[in-house]
Amino acid sequence: MVEPNSSSKDPMPIFWALLLWSSIGIGLGLIVEIVFAQMAAGAWIWEGLNLDSTTWFDVSRSTITTVGIFGVGGAALLAYRRQHTTERQHSLDERKQGAEDKADLRARYTTAAEQLGHEKPAVRLAGVYAMAALADDWHSAEEDEQRRICIDVLCAYLRMEYVPEPEGAKTGEKEVRQTVIKVIANHLLDPSNTMSWCDISLDFTGAVFDGGDFSGAKFTGGDVNFTAAAFIGGSVAFDAAEFSGGNVDFRNARFSGGEVNFTGAEFIGGNVTFDAAEFNGGNVNFSNAHFADGTVSFFKAAFISGLVNFSRSEVRGSSIIFTDTNFTGGNITFSNAKFTGGNVTFSRAKFTKGGISFGSAAFSSGIVNFNGATFATASATFAKAKFIGGVASFAKSKFVSGSVSFEAAAFTGGRVSFDSAEFDGATVSFLKAQGSGPAVVSFENVASWEYPPKFSWAQGSSPTWVLPSL
Repeated sequence: MVEPNSSSKDPMPIFWALLLWSSIGIGLGLIVEIVFAQMAAGAWIWEGLNLDSTTWFDVSRSTITTVGIFGVGGAALLAYRRQHTTERQHSLDERKQGAEDKADLRARYTTAAEQLGHEKPAVRLAGVYAMAALADDWHSAEEDEQRRICIDVLCAYLRMEYVPEPEGAKTGEKEVRQTVIKVIANHLLDPSNTMSWCDISLDFTGAVFDGGDFSGAKFTGGDVNFTAAAFIGGSVAFDAAEFSGGNVDFRNARFSGGEVNFTGAEFIGGNVTFDAAEFNGGNVNFSNAHFADGTVSFFKAAFISGLVNFSRSEVRGSSIIFTDTNFTGGNITFSNAKFTGGNVTFSRAKFTKGGISFGSAAFSSGIVNFNGATFATASATFAKAKFIGGVASFAKSKFVSGSVSFEAAAFTGGRVSFDSAEFDGATVSFLKAQGSGPAVVSFENVASWEYPPKFSWAQGSSPTWVLPSL
């Protein structure tokens, strides 16, 4: 391939351009001034020059002025040419530097990946920090697809097979894994930070966690996937975390020890899913959490042992779902929780062991649904709960065994329904319960009164806020 002649593209050299420009300026200036001077003398140029010395002096002076103007133009031309040349060279330098920088970033990726696979834990630790720094540098280079790859590599490290020490893990592996979590969590603290990963999807599918701290993390977009993850010990903290967009998925996760803490966390929009998760030991803590919009779902989850704690939490316009959930052990508590909207449902849930508590909870609006639930547990309590508004429905529920307490509960608004319920063996107590209009506690069309609830009033003298008259 023949290269084009560069001389045909380059502008005229500066010296010759200025010389030509100046010559043209002098010639034109001189001609113009002579013509005007001749006309001022009352003669045409073709009639011959008829200028005295004073006129020639004026012509010369005007010519010099004209040349000066052309000179300024020449200087501007020179400045333009210099600027053009400088910018062109700067652009070439930037392109060259950019190519060199990206080549360097790719080389760093290879090095960091090799470090992550090294036998020595100190080298693996260095690889963790190197990969995180590389992700940030790719973002600075406006190559977010490459940043995405670096973040995926860190998440993939946690997805690799892991057996806690001393049973079979590589030496120092727990510290390396905790460092991966720490590095990721540090990038989730401030959405306004240009290096934030808050809106990045993170994939921890099947990962094993025996500790880790995501406290204060802001999940503001993208999806965070803990599907089939195993929480086997230690403490995994989401204290004061914010879930305000996207989805967080704990579907089929297994909680078999340790603690997972969402204390003071905020769930504002988006979905958090624990569907079909298994809780068999350890604690999951949502105390003082705030739920506003969005959904938290435990659909078909299994609670075998341990504690799930929603005490002092607040639900506003959100949905918390325990539909078809099995409580075969352990305990779940919403004591002192506030329900000011939204929907909390335990429809068709089965309480066969352990306990559930809504003691001192406040229901001021929204719906709490136990339709079709089965109570055969040692203890279920709504003692001192306040039903101020909204709907609490136990329609078609079955009270089979154990104890269900509404003692000292206050019914002052809304509707609490036991319509078509079956009281077949559980001790259900409304002793010391109080109420006033317009509250309605309804026992319409009860399917079975084999073991009726205990009331504070004599048979046939139920208060006006209880329907029908009992």
